[in-house]
Amino acid sequence: MKCKIFSTISLLTVALSSCLKDKPSVNLSDINPVIELTNASVNPTSQAPSGGLPYWTGALVPLDSAQVYDTVTFTANIASDYPLNTASTITLGVDTALVSSFNISGTSSNTYVPLPDSAYSFTVTTGTIPAGQRLDTFTVIFNVSKIRDSIYYMLPIQITQASNNLIISGNLGAIYFNMFNQYKN
Repeated sequence: MKCKIFSTISLLTVALSSCLKDKPSVNLSDINPVIELTNASVNPTSQAPSGGLPYWTGALVPLDSAQVYDTVTFTANIASDYPLNTASTITLGVDTALVSSFNISGTSSNTYVPLPDSAYSFTVTTGTIPAGQRLDTFTVIFNVSKIRDSIYYMLPIQITQASNNLIISGNLGAIYFNMFNQYKN
């Protein structure tokens, strides 16, 4: 009787353990690194994400009527297991079609319009992340005097090109700077 119980338990153990065919860990070494837009200097929570639709509130630009210009910085980040051994070049651009997509998404109850070209400028639109590092900082300058009152504006900046076979993030490949000027200019 003990022999039958032991044999049955042994047989069940072997049978059930043979069903485990997955590997204990996933090998991500053959996946290209991802480039994303992350933190913005206007985000009140330090180091919190500001890129992508889920974090668009972290890219709210609080306008001050006493200022003529407002400078905002944000970072491009290489998300990978290890920093790359070669420098990576990133190019940014404004995609006003993202404003329509944002409005359709229902993320906000407000309807946004693209920020006019005269209301912003970049210090540079192409940057380089040096070998062994992950971040590059970009700057956009808002001309507050050109932003009309009582209109919800959006400036969607996205990564348009990246070297080294970097994959542009589908979720965090754009940052949606948004603003509402409640002051009379």
